[in-house]
Amino acid sequence: MKKQNDSRATLSKMDFNKPLLEVLKQLSKNSSITLNVGRASIWRYSDNKEELHCLDLYEQKVNIHTQKGFLSVESCPEYFREMDRILSIDNARTDNRTHEFLEDYLKPLNIHSMLNLPILVNNEVYGVICFEQLNKPRIWREDEIGYGTSITDLIALSVESSQRKSAMDQLISQSRHVVMGEMITTLTHQWKQPLTAMMLGIGTLKSKFKSMSISDKDMQYIEIHVAKIERIMSEQNQLLTDFRGFFHPDKQKHLFNIKTNISSTLDMLEGSIKAQSIQILMDIPNKLEIMGYERDFRHVIINLVQNAIDQITTKEIKNPMIKINAKATEKCIEVAISDNAGGINPSILSTVFKPYVSDKSLNGTGLGLYISKKIIQDQFGGDIFASNTKEGAQLLVKCPPRSIKSKK
Repeated sequence: MKKQNDSRATLSKMDFNKPLLEVLKQLSKNSSITLNVGRASIWRYSDNKEELHCLDLYEQKVNIHTQKGFLSVESCPEYFREMDRILSIDNARTDNRTHEFLEDYLKPLNIHSMLNLPILVNNEVYGVICFEQLNKPRIWREDEIGYGTSITDLIALSVESSQRKSAMDQLISQSRHVVMGEMITTLTHQWKQPLTAMMLGIGTLKSKFKSMSISDKDMQYIEIHVAKIERIMSEQNQLLTDFRGFFHPDKQKHLFNIKTNISSTLDMLEGSIKAQSIQILMDIPNKLEIMGYERDFRHVIINLVQNAIDQITTKEIKNPMIKINAKATEKCIEVAISDNAGGINPSILSTVFKPYVSDKSLNGTGLGLYISKKIIQDQFGGDIFASNTKEGAQLLVKCPPRSIKSKK
């Protein structure tokens, strides 16, 4: 009894706001040692209550936690019928409730006795905790059953805490999306005003040039570069329009050329690329095509390339380089963008696609990669993956086969 009370006192001081698996591991291990059983496992019902999935299994002899395995009502109906109540089974090998897995489970693992206790979360059976005695039968005492019941209460507390945190995170995420939508609408309206004025100014300059005495060679030079400026400004204007409707898309998919799309994107970023003397190495099949939203794909490439440019600029990389490779495989189309800027900070590598996570200190919003990933997932049914190479970061875009069309 003293050992059980000491365990209760220790476990009651746990931080139940920690990740759920971390809490469950501590509960299964501590209770296994306290009751001196070979195995303690925590299980969760599937939504239809026809399966039990193992959240954590602790094996005391080898001091190992595992999270795999499941039971189905189809394979052991008698056992499932009794799962919503306390099962104190002194001899599991002869009990009718556990005979269904005698040969496949009890004998191979040398299990002789079982104590099953239901876990109630929000007044519903969430799952069970199962204590298993190895090597010889055991008669479960009332104080042991009472101790096990107190462990189910702590499990329920940790599950409810995890569910509240998940619901709060979802609410915060939804709120942020609303704010992002309003912010983008406001900013695009503000940005479009000077952009429109600049486009009108270009038109005025073109008219003025025509009235001036300029040589044919100089006029040709001016017209080429003015046309290029107009095209870039037009792309920027369309980009702002597309961002305004980001959360409410109303577009049609069409087939477009990957190399042409990326080349036009690099033209838009030419100023930043030349300013940092960045060498662009591009290896893309000329006739590689994909079905989707061309402008959305361009937005993604802009974000990924600009991210590489920012890292190169911030870190003042010598001989900077950005590689862009694309290929079609039997399973997907891949576009890889890599740089030689040293890579993504390992502390945020696993969360770099989450909103408001940035490796650019105060200069980054943490939205570029998040929006890019959302576009590829929602509009192309694909995904983006981040990794570090020996030289720097690599961002890999993968889209599923149904979006691919590659001409020979």
